[in-house]
Formats: sequence, structure tokens, C-alpha cells
Amino acid sequence: MFEVFFTATNVGVKPVRAYTVRVTHGAETQEGGGCFLDSAAKPGKILQPNQSASRSTWRPAQPSDTQPAVELALDFVEFTDGSTWGADTCQSAERLGGLRAGGRAAKAHFKKKLDEWGVDALVKKLYADDSTLAPPDGHSEAWKAGFRGAVNSYRERIRQANVEGGLLEVEDALQRPFDTTDKQ
Repeated sequence: MFEVFFTATNVGVKPVRAYTVRVTHGAETQEGGGCFLDSAAKPGKILQPNQSASRSTWRPAQPSDTQPAVELALDFVEFTDGSTWGADTCQSAERLGGLRAGGRAAKAHFKKKLDEWGVDALVKKLYADDSTLAPPDGHSEAWKAGFRGAVNSYRERIRQANVEGGLLEVEDALQRPFDTTDKQ
């Protein structure tokens, strides 16, 4: 594995809430095409004009690759007004749609289960298969992957909140928005 470190700078006039960088390593491709999606989880993480953010991602490498050739390309940008830019070969708009729908569904589901069962039972059943948290039919695989990712993100958010502070932390975790598009 090798780490790819990059800095994204908003050179435009509109704030950016999500963007995707496509990372290619020689002739190799990997699942997802080496796409790195970054979506602002909180308003303070929105990339304002002239602001930069550094990120890193790990990529596979062969032991014989002493200095692998790497190309970075900006594939997709979503602005805070909802408009987008880019070729979106990574299907980031679809993935974001699924993430946000999954986040809303998981948040509502886990709030309801917390009220019905209490925190101990919720945590015990957190990772159990539940058909109400399956992505609905009629969407692309990228959208469904985003949906599943958001459900798993909420599971981890609840698990970690319970470890850190129990019921009050879990309730707080379920009150926080999923991302900057979540109006609660």
C-alpha cells in the first residue's frame, strides 16, 4: 500500500460541500475506479472560496513499484446551492443521493428503536439484519452502496457514542445531522 496525499483548493466563488478526486495508479484500476469522495459532514467543513483542505487515501501497490505513477483528477463537485460540476465518472451524485437517503432512514429508524427498546437493547441489536434498513429497489448500485454506507455509519456512530457516554451520548448522536444537507 502507498499513501496518496493531496490538497484541494476551492478556486471558484461558490462554497463546495462535496467533491470527488479520481486516483489512478499506472494501468491498474480498482473497485470504484480509485474514486475518493469527500462530503462535508458539518457546516464548518464546507470548502469556502479560496480555502484548501488536505486529504489522503491509500492505494494498493506491487513490491516492484518503487515509485508508482499516480494521476489525480477532479471528477465531481457539489456546491452548497445543490448545483454540480464535472464528468462524474465515479457516480458521486448517485452515491451522495443514497448516502443522504440512507442517513435519513437510519436516523429515523434508530431513534424509533431507541424509544421502543432503550439503549442497551438497541446496541445489542445494532448490527442485526433488518429489512427496513435495506436500500429500496429502483436505484443504481452506486446509490444503494451509498445508502448501505450511511446505515453502517449510523451504526458506528451509535456504537461509539454508547462507549463514550451511554444513553445521553446516543441520544445526542441521533440528534446531529448526517451531513450539511440534513435539515433535521
